[in-house]
Amino acid sequence: MQVDVRYNNDNFLNDGEGQLDNPVPKVAVTVEDSRSGFSGWLVIDSMIKEVSCGGLRVYPGVSAEEIKRLARTMTLKYGFSGMAVGGAKAGIRIESANIDALTKRRLLGSFGKQIFSFLNEGKYIAGSDLNTSQVEINSMLKDIGIRLPLYRRKTGKRSGFFTALSVMVSLEAAASFMRMNLSNSCLAVEGFGEVGSALCWLMSKKKGVRIAAISTTAGALYNPDGLDIDVLLQLRQKFGSDLIFNYGDAEVLTKEELFGLDVDILSPCAVQHSINDGNAFAVKAKIISAGANIPVTYSAEKALFKKGVVIIPHFIANCGGVIGNKLEVAGLSDTYIENFLRSKNSHRIISLLEKSRLTNKEPVFIAEDYSLRQFEIMRVLAERKSLKSTLRQSLVACLHNGVIPAKLSAIISPFYFERYFRNDIRF
Repeated sequence: MQVDVRYNNDNFLNDGEGQLDNPVPKVAVTVEDSRSGFSGWLVIDSMIKEVSCGGLRVYPGVSAEEIKRLARTMTLKYGFSGMAVGGAKAGIRIESANIDALTKRRLLGSFGKQIFSFLNEGKYIAGSDLNTSQVEINSMLKDIGIRLPLYRRKTGKRSGFFTALSVMVSLEAAASFMRMNLSNSCLAVEGFGEVGSALCWLMSKKKGVRIAAISTTAGALYNPDGLDIDVLLQLRQKFGSDLIFNYGDAEVLTKEELFGLDVDILSPCAVQHSINDGNAFAVKAKIISAGANIPVTYSAEKALFKKGVVIIPHFIANCGGVIGNKLEVAGLSDTYIENFLRSKNSHRIISLLEKSRLTNKEPVFIAEDYSLRQFEIMRVLAERKSLKSTLRQSLVACLHNGVIPAKLSAIISPFYFERYFRNDIRF
């Protein structure tokens, strides 16, 4: 077992546009375990009061560079959301995705032991991510001897749904900006996992959107008249990715063919860089709003922007996962969380798109600058020592550790969140 830990105390921000191009994080940990056959990375991109947060993913294609970009994405996401916490990410690269639950638990435990100090001291708060669940993350922490706060034992298992909620809200805003009637539109979703399946359900049931296509790791389904979301969800439960071979009333396509379909909305909810120079020219969608992190390369963003495609920056579209989990801890309902996301995000997304049109600049670069300015304001405010800030931090600690009863928390927490999640900075 080899473990390499590297620290950087310099300014972590990149010069100019493109914050995901070669980011330099505060802490980078590399774990090599030849005996168990895995490589793992923990990257802490930024910290506020010595705390960072981000998911831990496990799959064959993960790399050190990917984890660095994803950690920077978390900084951007927290900056936009107004959450005073640093951005981080962790990943374990395995030889095959087909590993049993026991093997995965052992790998997570082995990796967790090597980053124990970061986990135990709260410098890195791990969450679920690609090919991991919150139950698995909690089991890892328990296996290495870390006691979970009460709130983490009971919540944090629905981030996929909350992520889908914010994607839906971003599509509402984009449609309003473009004067598009969502109920008359059709949607293609790459990745029918936790986020993609929830998004299909929300857009179909709440907005009347026609789900024209979905994809899994096995391929894609397409029916221009619409897919039956209830049937899809049942088949997913029974067959997993192979649901596409058991649906029947649709054309079976390759995963790549999904990106060129004649749809109004395209939502990548799978892996990074799935939309790139190789397929951007084929995209016919008018709006792209992602549940995945970094689904579009910068060069593809620029090419699509020239074509007139409206792309909601990924860290804005999918920020509901981190916000929703926070509000769920406080005992707040799904309806409250949906309305909260709408009230906090909709006007800013429209403001972003208006500025993009006015300046003829891609939304992602405007949003990166905005989010990093917001993050720096939060960092400075959080590090000021005052009686008010001390009391606020004590209240949050009581909330997270389950000291405040859920019914009482649900009454008082909305007043806190309205002030805690800053949204007063305009694009």
